[in-house]
Amino acid sequence: MIKDYLIYIYFLFIPLFSYAVTSSLINPIRELSFQFGFFDKPDKRKLHSNNIVRLGGISIFIGFLLGMFILLLGNFIGLNINISSEEYGFINKVLIGASIFFLLGTLDDLFKISPYLRLFVEFLTILILTYKGLIFNKFDFLPFDATKIIVLKNNISVFANLIWIAGITNAINWLDGIDGLTSIYVSIILANLLIISLTKGLILTSLILLCLIFCIVGFYKFNKHPAKILMGDGGAYFLGFILSTFSIFLSLNKGGSYSILIPITLLSVPIFDMAFVIFKRLLNSKSIFLPDRSHLHHRLQDNGISYQNTLRIIISLITFTSISSLFFYCLI
Repeated sequence: MIKDYLIYIYFLFIPLFSYAVTSSLINPIRELSFQFGFFDKPDKRKLHSNNIVRLGGISIFIGFLLGMFILLLGNFIGLNINISSEEYGFINKVLIGASIFFLLGTLDDLFKISPYLRLFVEFLTILILTYKGLIFNKFDFLPFDATKIIVLKNNISVFANLIWIAGITNAINWLDGIDGLTSIYVSIILANLLIISLTKGLILTSLILLCLIFCIVGFYKFNKHPAKILMGDGGAYFLGFILSTFSIFLSLNKGGSYSILIPITLLSVPIFDMAFVIFKRLLNSKSIFLPDRSHLHHRLQDNGISYQNTLRIIISLITFTSISSLFFYCLI
């Protein structure tokens, strides 16, 4: 009985610890970044009028990492969590991939890596993890169609993995354009996934998602308007990789297939934003990697909508899609 209470206390402590670490790292990261010249200068695409640090993702990553370290310490003192081998194997691969993506994004924040090199590293990382078992190849259309199951062949499933994970990761990064937006909408999506994981009894997955939410809340205090620090590619890549993989993993139903409608609905706002931007750039014979003001938040503001209303509109859309995906999940 005492051990059960200790587990509850321990699980409450880890997210709070991650929150405290993330919050406490913001000012040191800002000071060091300005000291060494690692900051983002304003231009016509950006809202900020002063130099601003883009390395806030480091605080989120370290806060989360130390939270997971505390979790490992708990295993040494006998607070073991009942984890299936499938869940454990999936989480190991995702955390390895997310860490590599974080490092890649942070290097880009610091040194501006070529987008083609970044995409190559992303694909290579996903490809290696896919062959190590991080693959999704059986899908259904529940709750609308209980009979139709699609089983992808190996080469097609590998290609689908590449497009989905890299696509969602970059879509999350691309939608990071106004103060506080990514922090809020990623938290909403993580909260959605947390509810699903709790109903499935996936304790470790739930704790990971909860830690991430607390890390983002700790970061948001400094990222809300007017932002003192930005998440940067490092933070967006890290969170994007996690969202792309957990959204599929948690859509698994009793039949052993993944309900494709749940992750697509949940992530539909960044998906459609990316699709529109790519289509417009191709239509104008421009590189899809060339920055412009085609994103949803840019289009809203260019039409005279204020920052606050732009934020409300996008958050309302993401809240609606999040609730819709939960509704689909409840019907399965």
